[in-house]
Amino acid sequence: MNLKLFQDTAINALKTELYKLWKGGQRGARLVFKAPTGAGKTIMMAELLKRISGDAQFDPDKAFVWISFNPDLVDQSYRKLRDYLHGGIAGLYDTSEISTRGKLAKNDVLFVNWQKLVQSERSQRNLKLRTDGESVLSFDTFIAETKKDGREIILIIDEHIGRNT
Repeated sequence: MNLKLFQDTAINALKTELYKLWKGGQRGARLVFKAPTGAGKTIMMAELLKRISGDAQFDPDKAFVWISFNPDLVDQSYRKLRDYLHGGIAGLYDTSEISTRGKLAKNDVLFVNWQKLVQSERSQRNLKLRTDGESVLSFDTFIAETKKDGREIILIIDEHIGRNT
């Protein structure tokens, strides 16, 4: 797929800003990427991940967690990245693979449905993704195991989750 000039320009600007924040020690800073509907935000993010995962000048031990509020959007983003990248970065996973993977490797991307991580004040249901079991690894343990290796996590929030997130 050939990117349009405006997409390439946006990706390069985002990459430059990410590097500046990362190298400046501002790992917790928010970096917001906005584009109009139909501009190809998911493809641009896929290309950004590809570029920063294969850049010898920016090669920290990092992994990505891609969170969406809408379960359909999580699946759609996962499929788009898989199709676009054709294995161009380490690994793309969804939460069904947490227990078998154990942790994220360098440059892996985990796709998560936000609603599976939080519970509303009205709903006190047990969140299986947040609970360790006999043969089940929780999201929290999975992230802790990833960080135990010294790997940093870049959080990608797809669309709007909420003001207090």
